[in-house]
Amino acid sequence: MRRSLAHYRAIHVAVVLGAAVATATLTGSLVVGDSVKASLRALTLDRLGATDDALAADRLFREALAEDAAFGHAYSSVAPAILLNGAARSASGGRRASGVQIVGADGRFAAQYTSGAGLVDGLAADGRLPSAVINTALSRELSATVGDEVLLSFARRGDIHPESLFGSRDATDARGLMRATVSAVLPDRGVGRFALRPHQHAPMNAFVRLGDLQRALDRPGDVNLLLGTRAPRTADVTGLLGAAASALTVGDLGLQIREYDDVLIVEAEQLVLSDGMAASILAAAEDAALEALPVLTYVATRMEVDGREASYAMVAAFDGALPRPAGVVAEASPIPARSIVLGKWLAEDLAAGPGDGLRMSYFVVAPDETLLTREAMFTVARVSAHAGLMADRRLTPSIAGLGDADDIGDWDAPFPVDLTRVTDRDEAYWDAYGATPKAFVSLSGGQDLWAGRFGSLTSVRLTPPEGMSTRVAADEFRRRLLARARPSDAGFAAHAVKDDGLEAATGATDFSGLFVGFSMFLIVAAAMLTQLLFRLGVEQRSREIGTLLAVGFPAARVRRRFLREGALLAAIGAGAGVAAGIGYAWLMIAGLRTLWVDAVGTRQLVVHVRAGSLALGWAISVLVVLGAIAFTIRRLGKIPARALLTGSADAVHVSSPRVARLVATPASGLALAGVAWGLAMGAGASPSLFFASGALALVGGLAYFALWLGRVGRVRSRLGAAMGLSARTAARRPARSMLSATLMACACFVVVAVGLNRHAPLSEEEMRDPTSGSGGFSLVAESDIPLHHD
Repeated sequence: MRRSLAHYRAIHVAVVLGAAVATATLTGSLVVGDSVKASLRALTLDRLGATDDALAADRLFREALAEDAAFGHAYSSVAPAILLNGAARSASGGRRASGVQIVGADGRFAAQYTSGAGLVDGLAADGRLPSAVINTALSRELSATVGDEVLLSFARRGDIHPESLFGSRDATDARGLMRATVSAVLPDRGVGRFALRPHQHAPMNAFVRLGDLQRALDRPGDVNLLLGTRAPRTADVTGLLGAAASALTVGDLGLQIREYDDVLIVEAEQLVLSDGMAASILAAAEDAALEALPVLTYVATRMEVDGREASYAMVAAFDGALPRPAGVVAEASPIPARSIVLGKWLAEDLAAGPGDGLRMSYFVVAPDETLLTREAMFTVARVSAHAGLMADRRLTPSIAGLGDADDIGDWDAPFPVDLTRVTDRDEAYWDAYGATPKAFVSLSGGQDLWAGRFGSLTSVRLTPPEGMSTRVAADEFRRRLLARARPSDAGFAAHAVKDDGLEAATGATDFSGLFVGFSMFLIVAAAMLTQLLFRLGVEQRSREIGTLLAVGFPAARVRRRFLREGALLAAIGAGAGVAAGIGYAWLMIAGLRTLWVDAVGTRQLVVHVRAGSLALGWAISVLVVLGAIAFTIRRLGKIPARALLTGSADAVHVSSPRVARLVATPASGLALAGVAWGLAMGAGASPSLFFASGALALVGGLAYFALWLGRVGRVRSRLGAAMGLSARTAARRPARSMLSATLMACACFVVVAVGLNRHAPLSEEEMRDPTSGSGGFSLVAESDIPLHHD
């Protein structure tokens, strides 16, 4: 074999090169896919450090929660922090950056990263202003360096949702400001790349001392984020949920339990109880044998009976038996006929009595957060004396700007108030009874009108059984409530940020499969080229093969000899191709970091070589090339020895017409079905469907081409002299013609597929089209801080 390899070295070198090309393409594609996945995985580990899970809330909660023993059992470390979205502006140059993460941190946060020492040193810097440590991405955007002053703006929210009626929509209340001095600039890796959400782009981060940000928010001792490192015994994020459920107090749930001599009143810091929390409160009350009375209190801007009006009155909605002389609130009738009980004061203002129709106007918050005026009709059920529950000021929760005002004229209301409609009697009622409701409706009727996305109750009144003090009842209720309440009902959310990030790094797209798919036709072309080169070598040795067969060598032995040569050549070529594949992958990754960086959104890609991928690429390439060689050798066994002795090795057709006919129509039909399926699925179509349809189209087209070659070789051509001669020449050597056509088809497929997936920027005319991706808009503005007004 050595002498044979040396004697025919020219053609053997060509075969080795063909095998190397196929292997380099396949192995390189596998390495590129591994590199993309490994790079995304490394980015996840880099931006999170030791953090496994995060407990976040839509409001601030106790910083001391991080020190609770419940977290210590499940997590080896817990770091409290404040994470806000906002913007930054250079105090000198005026350059602005949006989409900035403003992080209130201390040494516990920095300890989550091996590179955290730089953050600790930067935050420890003393100066006239608070210190701010920024990362390179933000430094580059602001052109800010150490010593420069920056203005940080961020969203701040009061206790009451600004999207609700009683929430403030003032832009000055919704925005917080902090002026700080840049004390250090961190690289965009490690702690400088901190982000909870996976993203290829480096985030723009500004770190300030936790205490400084708490003072800017006027919430000392509060945070909105806990970052935990799992202990060995903790398997998943359920450990965080369990720890939170064990550690949370009633205050952490955003609730207040007011104890009075006769009743307990449960209210929400955010004014409205969420539906989930309300359900937990009612269930806990039942467990503690307490009588519960849910209440919803709202403000009516106007009430009118036969042209007589009263303005700005609180209305309470509840059900149940009321202490005498209040009686029982009538059940609301189906809409539009509703029942309402009027307090004596309001009944006198309206000169109303039982059976009168009353029109009530009130504000509701529209989906775009504008205030809309709605009206509802009620039927007066009766007039109630100002006594008992009907005179209880505690039906109305404490609302900053309203409940603490001495007069209606002093209201600092988040909704419009027309003081010209306020009468002396209105002021007299406010002076005497404050925000005590003037009218009462059934709970179902009130919830039909005023329930919102944040909840449908403002308080729950709990009455202990006879003989139980409210202090004992409160303690029992707290215990039952903490056993019932879920952290999610209070706005807490647990995120397995590291697990989610690593899963996202793998992604729904198989990068190796994607690159192999795009390279598949190149691999097939290289394998066919190798087969063609090996066939040429065999044809050069046809007399040698004929002689061996003529002197009595079995055909199987001759085939095994050539197959061993082919296997050796394939193995050598594949080995060289593995090394070339690593170089090919390096070039591809370099291109993704530079020329095609917009396609991946990051320059943090590195070549990652897995021995398993190299071995898989080598083995598949050897099998593919060896299969192509075996196909050639098998067909040579059908050529008579006499023909081989004369030097003719092309006497066998590529395939019988029967095989081509059996393959052509099904393959083409399946290809068309795949195309139709892909068009129906639209953007959700799998890349595998695209490549499978292309492969089937190639097989079907080649089968039809084989049928055409057979027909041209048997009948007289109508293509003219020159074209007819060309067609008959192609039909004379069908194997070479098929291989040549396949190579051209593969090359065209790759070129067209890449071209079709390349998207050019839209022209101005196309952008104005409402059906375009931009919706017809040339510019889109996005605020970092919620705007609750137009």
